[in-house]
Amino acid sequence: MSLIKDLKPYKDEWRLTVKLLHAWKQSTSYGGDTHESKRYLPLGEWKVIDTFKIGQAGGQYRPTKQKYKMTILGDTVITPSEFQNDSHFLDLASYEEIGNGKCKPNFLIDIMGQVTDLGAVANVQAKGIDTKRVNFFMRDISGNEIACCLWGIYAEQFEKHIESDAGEIEICLIRFAKIGNYKGEVQITNAFDATIVVLNPTMEEAIDFKEKMMNNPLPLALCDQSDEKKIMTKSVEVPLIDHNKESSSEDVSTPFSKSKEGDADLKDMNSTSKTEED
Repeated sequence: MSLIKDLKPYKDEWRLTVKLLHAWKQSTSYGGDTHESKRYLPLGEWKVIDTFKIGQAGGQYRPTKQKYKMTILGDTVITPSEFQNDSHFLDLASYEEIGNGKCKPNFLIDIMGQVTDLGAVANVQAKGIDTKRVNFFMRDISGNEIACCLWGIYAEQFEKHIESDAGEIEICLIRFAKIGNYKGEVQITNAFDATIVVLNPTMEEAIDFKEKMMNNPLPLALCDQSDEKKIMTKSVEVPLIDHNKESSSEDVSTPFSKSKEGDADLKDMNSTSKTEED
């Protein structure tokens, strides 16, 4: 049995025990779907995978930091595993490292925080298509805040929660989130439909986070800018990034103002499943 970190592209006879954490389907230009084997890889279940191809990982927005990626072959064998682990395998990014640039924007991240300054869900048009948008801030236990803007189905998720009287949205977990930038300010947004948003999550990490927030209430956040502590008040404008646009306006620079080569890389990211090894 091999470990993901030991995989190399010089052979195909590998054997792994893995758990499928997330998958998103994309139709290819040459026909068929990238996940025809999905019935053998249900989400959340541990499987043993025998014989698969290892290639160089790439893409403008990569879901993991692994150097290589796995490709399922025609003779790949997928069988149930006796190993069980209910962990969600969160890899929560540090707000400080997002702000200082240590978290690279070409990698998707997991981020969790207390929801503040939640705006109303807005109906907007993007490239002539009606969609929804919601913006808010998230705060960590140290009081650092970061702007967030979610689009489409993720904004609708907020709207449905609010309309259902399910209670206040206190904590938000965003998995496979994209780090954007607007006028020099960092902003978290969804990576098309590859992102997962969980409102008021109940996993162990979320419970621990909420307890720490309750024991250390922070009505205002302190943001370190140019070696000075600056209070971020509720009047701060939430910068917005239109993730549906491929090019930016005169005063908006987004990760989607890239070349067609970057768009091709994004397609590569969208055809990747994320797994966690034993």
